[in-house]
Amino acid sequence: MEAGDDDHRGEQLYVTFSKEYLVRGRACVRIRDRPTGRWGPVLPNRVLGSVPRDEPDAEFVCDLGVGKPRVGERLCIQVGGERVVSTPILAIEPIAGRAAPD
Repeated sequence: MEAGDDDHRGEQLYVTFSKEYLVRGRACVRIRDRPTGRWGPVLPNRVLGSVPRDEPDAEFVCDLGVGKPRVGERLCIQVGGERVVSTPILAIEPIAGRAAPD
């Protein structure tokens, strides 16, 4: 393990069609717009869990914080008083051992 690898232990990159969500623990710390490649700031938030792809009542299931997000499901994030549900997750990549965005 190289110096600095511990800084990114537990970080995951959730990739959807148009966004990449960099998650550390239960917080989304960065969001990248895939078409432009730009990383943007994020508001204080909490990752609640995932929503199954075919769940018609996403906001209700989002409240339950059902499990760790998996490919095919949608990421559910609490931002202030609102819940944000992503499009389906295409890939999940660990950050440990590779350069994280600045």
